[in-house]
Amino acid sequence: MANHPGSVTIAVFVFVNASQPVLLQRVAGTGADAAGSGGGAGQNATKTRGARHRSGATDAAENGHAGELSGTILVVGELTSLLVGAVSGVASDGIGRRMVYSIGLCVCALGCVACVASRTFVQLLLARCLFSVGTGCTATMMTPVLAEFVHRDDKGRAAGLLGMASG
Repeated sequence: MANHPGSVTIAVFVFVNASQPVLLQRVAGTGADAAGSGGGAGQNATKTRGARHRSGATDAAENGHAGELSGTILVVGELTSLLVGAVSGVASDGIGRRMVYSIGLCVCALGCVACVASRTFVQLLLARCLFSVGTGCTATMMTPVLAEFVHRDDKGRAAGLLGMASG
């Protein structure tokens, strides 16, 4: 029961949400944006100004509206996840729960890579939508896959632990 894939899935969900403020700072051209850029201070300042012009989110972040940006990302991500969750439930009847769960984890991984690679707010938003497609698949499949991995006598306890871990 300790090796249930749901625990890994929940950890990935939490990590991406916890890293969002850092990603927002980077795409907005604030904070540690230029730390890994290399070059001299003048080059970093030039790169930061260029990132700010490309970002579209910079003014909002610098004027204290980072919460609005973060909220936008979370709402769009949750809506995407809800829609995909409904579709993935139907898809699992056709291609199987394990396949939908596996595809979801792969899409989550691609979304994580896309989040890190994003340089603008729009790119970050699209990356989070991609990640949410994966979370929609995996979250929908966690409980049914649980039934396949856990012994019959432990299913109630496993479902309770999964619910507790999910928050």
